[in-house]
Parts: sequence; C-alpha cells; structure tokens
Amino acid sequence: MQSEKALAKIIDEAAGYLYKVAFIDEKTLHVYWEEGDVRGTSLALLTLYELGEPQDSLLVHGAFKWLEAQLKDEKYGSKTVGRAWEAQVWDTSIALTAFKRIRNKNKPDVEKWLHQVRSLNNRRPTWHDEPWETCFAATALVEPPTGDCSWLPATLDWLNSQLVQVNGAWSLHDNYHYTALYLLLMESLKENAQQPRLLEFMPRLDLSREEGCLCYLIQGLQSEGLLWSGEVWLNAYCLLALVKADRLPSQHEDKCIKWFKEHSHRGAFGSIEDTALATQALYELYLRIGQRELMRKMNEGVQKDKEDIATWAAKSGRGKRSAMQWLRARRRFEWVIAPPNIHTTRPDGSIVFYLSNRNKNLVKGLGVTIATIILTTVVVKLLGIVPWPF
Repeated sequence: MQSEKALAKIIDEAAGYLYKVAFIDEKTLHVYWEEGDVRGTSLALLTLYELGEPQDSLLVHGAFKWLEAQLKDEKYGSKTVGRAWEAQVWDTSIALTAFKRIRNKNKPDVEKWLHQVRSLNNRRPTWHDEPWETCFAATALVEPPTGDCSWLPATLDWLNSQLVQVNGAWSLHDNYHYTALYLLLMESLKENAQQPRLLEFMPRLDLSREEGCLCYLIQGLQSEGLLWSGEVWLNAYCLLALVKADRLPSQHEDKCIKWFKEHSHRGAFGSIEDTALATQALYELYLRIGQRELMRKMNEGVQKDKEDIATWAAKSGRGKRSAMQWLRARRRFEWVIAPPNIHTTRPDGSIVFYLSNRNKNLVKGLGVTIATIILTTVVVKLLGIVPWPF
C-alpha cells in the first residue's frame, strides 16, 4: 500500500508537470513540448494518453495538428520516397506509434519512408545496421501492422544474431538499452499476434531468446543503490520492459520507486523525454501492484460481490483505461495562455481555463486590484487611522 501511495504521488506530479509545460499556440491551436521537439512531443502525448487523456481533447487534437505540420517529404535523388519527421528513424518511429496507438490512424507515406530506409541498407533487413533503430522501427510498423509484414522474419533473425550470452543470460550487444528495446518489440509482437497481417508470419518468428534477455535485465538490478545506470531514460526503458513482461521481482519494486523518486524534482525527471518515459514505466508498475493487491484481497475472501469489487477496483485506479482515478477527489486550476472562452476538465479532475493574452492580463489586473483593496483595508483597521465602519 505504501508503494502504491508513493507511486501515485510521483505520477501525479509528473503528469502535472507535463500539462504545465505544454505550449499552446494561440493562433494555430498547435500543442507541443520542449520548443518543438518531435520525439519529446510524441512521448509526452503517449504518456498522457496512457494516463487517461481523452482522444478528442483539445490537447491531443492540438498535438497531432502540430505533428502533422512537422512532416516533410523525403527524397532519394529526385524521387520522393515518403514522408518523415526530422529525416530520423528514431523520431519518425515514435511519432508513428503515437498516431497508430492513439488515433488508430495509419500513415502510409511514413511507413513507405521507413521501408525505403531499410531497403537502401545493402538489402540487409535492418535500419542503418543499428539494433536500437531497428527495434524502434519494427515496433512502430507492427503496432498494429497495416502493411506487408514479409520483412519481419528476416529482421528478427538479424536481431537474434546480434544477441550474446552474458553470465548465462542473453543480451543485445551486452547493452541494457538495446536489450530493453528488443524486449519491448517482443511484447508488441505478442500483443498484435492475432492481427491478420501478422498472423501468418508468427510461426516463423523465433521468440525463444526473450526469457534469457529478461534474466539479463534482472541481473542488472543486483547492485546496491543503483538500477541499470544513472540515466533516467535508460532505467525507464528497462523497468518498462520488465513490468510489461510481468517479470520485475517484487523485492526490487521499492528500490526502483525510491530511485525514481530521488531523481524527480517537482514532477520533472530532466527533459520531457526523460519525464515521459519515467512516467510510463512507473504507471505500468502502479497497475501491476494494484492488480496484485486486488487479487490478494479477492483470494483472502473479501466479502464483496462482483459489482462491489469492480467499483472498488475502478476507484483505486486499477483499470488500464481508468488512469489517474486516484486524483479525482482533487481539483486543481491552471491558467494557460490559449484561445479565449474555452475550458475543459482533464481526466485527473483538474479544470483548465484557456485565456487569451488580453483576458489573462485583465484577470491578473483584477486580482491585483482586489488584493490591494483588502490589504489597504486591513492596514487601516490595524493602525486605527479611520473608524472601522463594519
């Protein structure tokens, strides 16, 4: 229970920070993070969506409008070969994942570019012969798959050929980051295994090394006081991989929570990318702990009928799509520079008023005036300058 409370507080602060630093352009209604960073914006969007931000909210709509505006045609010679973000496999893969996961929207021109980059690599089934880029691109293309997946068996075979044995476990280049991304690709393959375009290729995929890679990450938790590294983003990927596979040893949960708590300052873990990744990993851990606690209570013979247990679970934030339920009792007000006369209620229960610069200045001026009148009245009363009429 203490772990749940600690996690809820960390996630609460991190989500509040992501909302607070989102930039909203008054003229275009575009929303983005970190001075127009595609990867940071996509990760922040994915994180808030996991925490319950509605698909049709002003924030989600504005962020996707901004991402659409950043797409650029990419050429090979004089021929356009698709569209991409920043001409980067990494950024493009994460942004494509956001479109497919949140909007259920395919981007054929983006997928075309990713496949073009792969096919230009001397016909090897990789992206730039880099395990991490290959994992990112493959994960985006199979979540869920919308095109031909005949490339997948060869790509997975190449990744498996890069695995090495370390202390009886398997690792991708003896690298925690690469290994975590490989495991997240495995999870995505399993989640989408019944998709028609992927189904016929699943029997040809060698997933036998997954357990060995999980053991490698678990071994990395053995050192005292440290996780896998001193980097937030790397630890977040490793934690997310173990939690999604339901393989994080329970004796290490408090250690992970403590480490992330110590590296958070007012909700921020450093960059937007770090904050988003850490929040995703911690929220997955929160759900796992909550599910385990629910099962324990049920197994102990808690006297609740099915409806009562479902209600209790929802109020406790146990459901994947009922995120941030633990914050519903709280009401926070934030003032954001944005178009006038628009307001919304976020899934955490906070109420947001969007004001133009002019209206915001008027509100500020009114507040200062009222505060000045109250302060002057109190001072006059205390000093007895004039008789108190009330």
